[in-house]
Amino acid sequence: MDLRPGEVVADLGAGSGYFTFRISPKVGETGRVLAVEIQEAMLNTLRAHAATMKAKNVEVVQGSEIDPHLPVNGVDLVLVVDVYHELAYPFEVMTKIREALKPGGRVVFVEYRKEDPAVRIKEVHKMSVKQLEREMSAVGLVRVRMVETLPLQHYRYFRKAQLGSQSPLARSLARVSEIMRRKRSSRACRISVSSSLICGDRL
Repeated sequence: MDLRPGEVVADLGAGSGYFTFRISPKVGETGRVLAVEIQEAMLNTLRAHAATMKAKNVEVVQGSEIDPHLPVNGVDLVLVVDVYHELAYPFEVMTKIREALKPGGRVVFVEYRKEDPAVRIKEVHKMSVKQLEREMSAVGLVRVRMVETLPLQHYRYFRKAQLGSQSPLARSLARVSEIMRRKRSSRACRISVSSSLICGDRL
């Protein structure tokens, strides 16, 4: 992931901290790792591990289904490993993540390949490159790098797209944000490439 000392890295859906505590020494004492979880049991586990390992640069963050509670313009990299497909409100979460990225910040996704029938897990736990790139485009993120060294998963880097205030994408994002604020649904909602809402079963 090209981690550098002093960087701020967010581990979205950190679980028990498998990646969190491997990233911690990479960013060093001058960096921070924001371990984001919404489950109280996992939050407590992360805090306990951080104390045991004396990982002073690890900060446990309680997110929500719609907001990871990251600092605006405060994160160099967001790591999302086998988590994105589980999000109930991906548009809201990814919009907040985009806002959290520093200039030049990046988001790294690792997801099981939907295109590969040899990946023998349930389809609901897979995601295609086409779907991921379409959905990131809808929140103003563009792919900048692909890595295909993992046997079962896609590995994709994204950065902020450059948006002028009057660009079509900026206007679409503003319009969809307003729709989402007005119309909450109990079902998962996604954004099509035309910025229309798609609710219900995942694409």
